[in-house]
Amino acid sequence: MDGDMKDQDDLGGSRLNPGQEIHRFPKPLSVNTEMPRLWRQEYLKNRYLLTTSIEDLEGRMCDIFENIMALDWDSWKYKTDITIDGGIYYSLPHLDFFRMMIEVAYEGELRGRDIIKANDKRKIIDAEKALIEQKWAVRHEFRTSNKIFSTAYRKPEKIFRFSAKEFNSSLLHSGKLRFSPSLAYADGALLPAQFDNENQVHVSNGGYYELESEFWVCSFSCVYELRMYAEFNADSCLVIQDVEEFKRRAVQSIHRHNSDNEHDVLARAVFSPVVYYDPYKTVDVESANEIHFLKHFRYAYQKEFRAILMPKRTRPSTPVFLNLGPLTDIAELVSA
Repeated sequence: MDGDMKDQDDLGGSRLNPGQEIHRFPKPLSVNTEMPRLWRQEYLKNRYLLTTSIEDLEGRMCDIFENIMALDWDSWKYKTDITIDGGIYYSLPHLDFFRMMIEVAYEGELRGRDIIKANDKRKIIDAEKALIEQKWAVRHEFRTSNKIFSTAYRKPEKIFRFSAKEFNSSLLHSGKLRFSPSLAYADGALLPAQFDNENQVHVSNGGYYELESEFWVCSFSCVYELRMYAEFNADSCLVIQDVEEFKRRAVQSIHRHNSDNEHDVLARAVFSPVVYYDPYKTVDVESANEIHFLKHFRYAYQKEFRAILMPKRTRPSTPVFLNLGPLTDIAELVSA
């Protein structure tokens, strides 16, 4: 067993620790009128989109709409996805999509332009609406877990893996978990929901932070949403019911891997929800660990939970497989 292998959890000690941003007001405010009015006034004090092109404003609005609209399971209608609980309005850490939408629209208004643009999601919407009629897919008990995570953004109670049934079934019964090289996600042939350069964090001035070495990543979601089936061409969802036990088994399997592969040692394993960033806001990256868990906000709807492995030495870009053993006692397969 390699003595240097460490496991970390939830970005401990990081300045990017994903603490929730909570908005409290001295009196009730209208989400539709008063809050936007206040945000417009504050935006004039810091007009950070002033030099942004119309094309980039439209692209930003598309990314915002990807995250702010969601299908309501009760009415079957798409609505603005705003979390209000106990009179408190919550947003994701570092991100407030409702406010961002108001600011982009206002910047366009100041220039005499209407910035109203969204990606064509008809195929995704149709697939999601079809799933809401399927009893196997509509699992209302998971909505409580969704709400808890959305208002706390800490350790999720459950994590969800949306994939082909054959792969999820194999993982459930064999426990063989695949970690992909980080640069494999920069392949333009991937689905839009998957494509990203995991080694780079971009900022609005055209610069970026970049990791020189690859790492391995295995992704889940912290929430159960029907949209994920469509986004990832999935026909099943593997629900990990005991996240702490899942992580414990993953760490144990890494120790076994290191014992059997002295020339291919894994140095560290880290588990955490992803922190989504806005390239127009300051990204203060203090360590390489933080880049591993930073993603552009266009992917924030995925609410990703990420397990990463880092090598002790540089090695070729091939997947790593860990054997966790059967997961039938801590996981459930949701499928037709």
